[in-house]
Amino acid sequence: MGAPVPPPYTLLYPLDRTDDTATLADNQTAAVLDYQATFVSGPAPGVPNSRGGDEQAQWLADRGWKVVERPADGSPGYLHPLNVGAGVNCWQRTAREAGGTSDPGDAIITSVIRFRLFLEEQPAG
Repeated sequence: MGAPVPPPYTLLYPLDRTDDTATLADNQTAAVLDYQATFVSGPAPGVPNSRGGDEQAQWLADRGWKVVERPADGSPGYLHPLNVGAGVNCWQRTAREAGGTSDPGDAIITSVIRFRLFLEEQPAG
């Protein structure tokens, strides 16, 4: 393990995986992956009695929402590409807020977003 990292930072970890997209077009080459991103604010390094704040945690979470951001002109797809591997397409992405902590007395404030990625193998060609 590496050295501890002081806040602010983001933790990303996998939750669930299923191989069924629950669609009629599922050709058994798909997977649905769930991830959780926890955005952590905290005391300023080297500043005694400092605390993390809602503003810092929200700023981090705002960046996380870019995973599902769509083009402003209404064109299909997502604004930011997601490279998941050669021959694999992420054809749908969803996200929802899943909570966090908001008590400034805790010194560390978190915001949580859960992402669901629908992946499908692309036919060779």
